[in-house]
Amino acid sequence: QLSVGESWQGIGILIYGALVITNIDNVFRFMIQKKLADIHPLITVFGVIMGLNWFGLPGLIFGPILISYFLIMIKIYRIEYGHKSILSNKEHIE
Repeated sequence: QLSVGESWQGIGILIYGALVITNIDNVFRFMIQKKLADIHPLITVFGVIMGLNWFGLPGLIFGPILISYFLIMIKIYRIEYGHKSILSNKEHIE
């Protein structure tokens, strides 16, 4: 539209592209990750932010993965050792 001389329509298309099209990727990424991997969107956001700070551009991929692995490790630790510590405390009391 800009090349034909209709500048307002061209500016409208540019604004539409900047606001809608660039943000569709962010919205669909969260929806797909939630459905496929059951990852909470905040994990993805924090993972991307921290991953960019720590690893640079590859942090976009590795940040959310590393945070997810860390949370899984915490769950496994609670399952494996959480109940044993409670039982051992009861045994010491009696």
